[in-house]
Amino acid sequence: METRKNTILVPIGNLSNDLTVIQKAVAMARNTGNTLHFLHVKEVDTIRTGGYGYMEMIVIEDWKEDELSILLKEKAKGLVTEIEIVPHADIVDCIVERAKNYEMIIIGHHHTGLIEEFFINSTSEKVINRVDSDVFIVHT
Repeated sequence: METRKNTILVPIGNLSNDLTVIQKAVAMARNTGNTLHFLHVKEVDTIRTGGYGYMEMIVIEDWKEDELSILLKEKAKGLVTEIEIVPHADIVDCIVERAKNYEMIIIGHHHTGLIEEFFINSTSEKVINRVDSDVFIVHT
């Protein structure tokens, strides 16, 4: 797949924190003349099922009305080109895989406690370290 010029990839995950990311992405797209591709990755858990192999269980999250209404309104105006929901075992791998086709990514980052930050890198930090695209971080 070729690089999508003038389209920004916007991965969204924890929708309770992502209203700010959505608003900033929409504002940036308006100011720059770009369009947006929103990617919501639903983490898939693999569990063992009594000797019959593995079964994938998709963890379901509900879209909040505010976020969805903004996305659909901007889609109708042509600013949002895609709203994609993808089941994937690894959120970071999925974003990195998709990012190869975009020149820019807008991703949210929320601050964690010092101990949590020491043991667990954030999704945004992992993405930044693995993609060649420019990344715009939105603090949520």
